[in-house]
Amino acid sequence: MCGLICFWDLCKLTAILDVATLSGPGGATFRLFNATSGTIHAEKRLHVPESGHFDGPPHLGNHVAFGSESGDIFVLNDGHVVRRLDGKGDVQWMWTAEDQTALTVYTHILPTPSALYLVGVTKSIRSFTLHVTAFDPSTGAVLHTHAVPSSVNDLDAYLFLSQPTQESIPHLAWLEDGELKSFKLTPKLDTKPSAVALNLKTGSALLYERFLDVGLARSGHAVAVAADGSATLLTLKEGKLEGVGAFLAEEKAEASENTDPIWVGGAGQKDGEVVLGRVYWSHAVNKAKAETLTFAPTGETSNSALEIDFDTRSHGFIAHAALSPSQAGSSPSLLLTTSTGAIQLWDVSSTPEEKWTREESLASVVLAEFVELPEGRLDATSARRDGEGFVGRLWRHAGDAQNFPQYLIGFVRRFLTGSYASPTSAPAPASVTSDKSFDTSLIRDAFGFRQVIVAATAQGKIYGIDSSSGRVVWSRILGKAAETGTTVLPVKLFVLGAEDLAGEGEEAEGRAPEVVLVAQRHSQNSRIDTVIFHINALTGADASRDDSELRLGEDPSGLLQGIDIIYGPAVEAFLLSPPPASPSASSSSSENYAKAVLLLDEHLQVHIYPSTPRTRATLRALHHSLHFPLRTTTPSGTRVVGHALGPHPGANKEEENEGAPAYVAHPTWSLGLPQDEDIKTLIPPIRGPVASLGKVLGNRTTLYKYLNPRLFVLLTAPGAVVEENGQTCGLYVVDATKGSIVYRTALPALAGNARDAQCDVKASLAENWLVYHYYDPEWTGEGLTKGWRMVTVELYEGTRLDQKTKSSDISSYSDGSVDVTAFEQSYVFPHAITAIAPTSTKFGMAVKDLIVANRNHQIHSIQRHLLNPRRPNRKVTAEEQEEFLVPYDPVIAYDPRRVLSHNYEVANIQRIITAPALLESTSLVFAYGLDMFLTRVAPSNTFDVLSENFNKAQLVLTVAGG
Repeated sequence: MCGLICFWDLCKLTAILDVATLSGPGGATFRLFNATSGTIHAEKRLHVPESGHFDGPPHLGNHVAFGSESGDIFVLNDGHVVRRLDGKGDVQWMWTAEDQTALTVYTHILPTPSALYLVGVTKSIRSFTLHVTAFDPSTGAVLHTHAVPSSVNDLDAYLFLSQPTQESIPHLAWLEDGELKSFKLTPKLDTKPSAVALNLKTGSALLYERFLDVGLARSGHAVAVAADGSATLLTLKEGKLEGVGAFLAEEKAEASENTDPIWVGGAGQKDGEVVLGRVYWSHAVNKAKAETLTFAPTGETSNSALEIDFDTRSHGFIAHAALSPSQAGSSPSLLLTTSTGAIQLWDVSSTPEEKWTREESLASVVLAEFVELPEGRLDATSARRDGEGFVGRLWRHAGDAQNFPQYLIGFVRRFLTGSYASPTSAPAPASVTSDKSFDTSLIRDAFGFRQVIVAATAQGKIYGIDSSSGRVVWSRILGKAAETGTTVLPVKLFVLGAEDLAGEGEEAEGRAPEVVLVAQRHSQNSRIDTVIFHINALTGADASRDDSELRLGEDPSGLLQGIDIIYGPAVEAFLLSPPPASPSASSSSSENYAKAVLLLDEHLQVHIYPSTPRTRATLRALHHSLHFPLRTTTPSGTRVVGHALGPHPGANKEEENEGAPAYVAHPTWSLGLPQDEDIKTLIPPIRGPVASLGKVLGNRTTLYKYLNPRLFVLLTAPGAVVEENGQTCGLYVVDATKGSIVYRTALPALAGNARDAQCDVKASLAENWLVYHYYDPEWTGEGLTKGWRMVTVELYEGTRLDQKTKSSDISSYSDGSVDVTAFEQSYVFPHAITAIAPTSTKFGMAVKDLIVANRNHQIHSIQRHLLNPRRPNRKVTAEEQEEFLVPYDPVIAYDPRRVLSHNYEVANIQRIITAPALLESTSLVFAYGLDMFLTRVAPSNTFDVLSENFNKAQLVLTVAGG
């Protein structure tokens, strides 16, 4: 948590900027950066973070100011400590308040050549009283201290106002009972407060409600906003603080059609000019308005009113605004930030023009999924061929055949020259035409590398991104996220294929894949409701309608209305997936099954979406086999309780068809954990096709994989009452059907009081392979050291070789369901990681590599054979060489050749997802967090593609000659 940032121009000639920051509780850490290169000039721990008096808001009691002449920095932190630091972070002097925030909390500092001023607030019976202390800036000696006769009700109701000239006398100004007052700052603090002179022709006295710094306080300007909506510009002039201009209040009828204004300020085009503005949304004209007042040093004023074509359907509402200083001969620029996280720069000349837009909400993606593209163009014609007559079909075939000569020539040329597209070929360039034409070109490429990434952000916006180019194909605002005070937080994202969306008896051909987003809508009245957004993955259209294509005139980046499915929060949501059709099952029964999203409300009632005859039939057929864990809160902490589904009491067929819950979840088991452990995370397994049920060893015996599909990983953290020396983190692999623990381990916890920071464990479970990463702060013997560890575990059936229990099909209630043998090995890992995931391929035949994101801002791939837990701790034998085993090495060395991100820095990655391509050898990897990164890997090399220099013509001639 960053408490405060301050900029300073070190050298006017070279325009070198330094940035000073305070971060941590009470401003515990000071850092000084070069703003151009990011180099750290100085870093200093000011106090232990646990001893900070203030945990929020971040700016309270923290302030940084650069000296007016020297390169030293004055730092106020923790509300009561003032330091003078040099450019290296060394302390020149330090002052600590005697009461240590018991009576007075200091909030601002202002350095001048004659004195350093420190202001704070002292709590009185009905309000706050301002308290000022003057220091000698060279020695830190207290010159004078003074309790200013004042009464302020808000910590934001007072400001330091100063000017860069030597002759200017700074003032402390504040808002008191609707009036503006000021106190002239001198080293002796011997002046008296005075009312601010308002030389305005407003016709009546004004009572002010807010006192704002619009970025001009260091130039001697501030803004006071009255109750009627008018605003006054205050300025330091000839040693006095006075009002020099005002925005008049709007008419009541007009004001009711406008949003609350955002006040901005900046320098004008000429020296000494000041521009004051307000930005708001006008419902009358359905546009944003920017009104400005320009104040010249001579006292002349000029005003302007501009209408800005701000796209509220794509970017929500304007959250913040800033007016950039004008350059000589150019108009000022207006910087806007929106509720969806976008940043825009507008030229506010006579004709406002948008210069650029950055979709910064993509830096806060919380959910993302790959969506495979269809084989060909999806349009109305291909979707409605059932009623096509003979003549129409003949005409269509004739039209399709007109391109056959070009196709034949191209095919022969590619075959003879070998110029086929390859996995290493660059992606096709993104279309620069309109979005409509771009959407129709979203078809699958030869190798399945081009897919759509659907990403939902914390700002309530969802995007469709072309994986081949990174271009945003479509974007939609989620429901009421565009309204002030309402937030929509994504919870789960699921992909539905065309075969799941077709109705009973309908063909899946011609349908686009779709996604279902489960989100929680937080209203102003603190109400939380669960909302479903059903979206066409290719166009962003609302797929909950009968026609999921974009309608004529529909905005592909506009507001997306959701479906209220639960009036309250959802306890859990998961995808109901029919099992693969077995040879004994009839084809008709398996075809009637379809995927659906199941949601549980607070009463554990099951809601299904979409509620169609196919999905309801699927739930009726499979509900008895559904078992899942839920976290529950008990007086002693959180626990995991297994649940199963049963018929809802009182439900009937008619109510089920109308969408009423037909099933309810009930507890079946409770996991008995130690009393000193609390639940931290439940990690589901990564599902995918399994190509091999076992591993044949060099001596021709077999280890059969433990492929229980009901497993999940449970991570626990120390409870709040556990002593520091007894803190441990737990990792469990649990069967969700009956709560049996298949694998468990205790991991050391990081010392400290913050529970979230104690157990930094990352884990992944795929097939029978478990990998987890943690930090070991202790060493227990010679040759051991503290550091990051990575542990790899493989689970096999039975307790001996060649023992097969059919774990993928056996019932969890069978005695042999927990007959498991675990092979595991631990390795020293050189880095901390933030995300972990294995690769995935279409049929599961290729080797799975492990993809990790480390805190050095790199995406790294670790080969599977290095994480084999059966690596011998000696020289390998001939039989082990047949299995491609290598001798055990306790360290997984850093290999720069395995860095997928190469020289790119990919910062703060929170999650990695992988998806198969059409090539069995290739897996797509997408990492997202603060940055986004996509690449593809081939863990077993590209064994299913001929090399680019393969002589295909020679092959044909050889076959023909033979």
